[in-house]
Amino acid sequence: MSVPEQGGKAPEEQIHVSPAETTDTSLTGRIQELEAALTEKTREAEATYQRLLRLGAEFENYKKRRAREEEEGQRRAQAQLLQALLPVLDNLERALEATKTVSPPLAAWVNGMEMIWKQFKDVLAQAGVKEIVAEGQPFDPTRHEAVEIHYTTDQEEGMVVSVLQKGYLFHGRVLRPAKVVVAKAPEATADNASGRSGEAEA
Repeated sequence: MSVPEQGGKAPEEQIHVSPAETTDTSLTGRIQELEAALTEKTREAEATYQRLLRLGAEFENYKKRRAREEEEGQRRAQAQLLQALLPVLDNLERALEATKTVSPPLAAWVNGMEMIWKQFKDVLAQAGVKEIVAEGQPFDPTRHEAVEIHYTTDQEEGMVVSVLQKGYLFHGRVLRPAKVVVAKAPEATADNASGRSGEAEA
């Protein structure tokens, strides 16, 4: 049996890596990749969720807007019909006003007309129509239309003296303004001014 020569070169040392260490390094890298992928997917999912929330909110706003537009369209159509009916109501009221004193044979006919008038008014009220109270109120240009000026000292200037044509509201909006007579203080005339001047000199 041969013996290694003394003084000879020692064999080179070899580093051996165990399979367990190689597996650990590989798993760590894979875990990091998966964590990065999970983070990215989570970010994408959050972005998608936020987009869905915005789309849902936009759709709800769209539905509400459409509902408002449809309701407004219906109100406009109703208002047009009611505006066409108001002159009929005016004429009916004028006819009743003219028949306050009638002979007994016509009394039943007048009573029937009054019942029709009351029914007409009830239908309008149920539809959202309300008469504008104007007489004795301050003039309101958003609800009243001044068609005549009444010079007087008996009433405060700017007050509605009388109503020539009734006005109506439809769900709080002016369907037709009331045509009114408005009080105004008399203007000082030249004669009145000179008279007051003479009194002052005396």
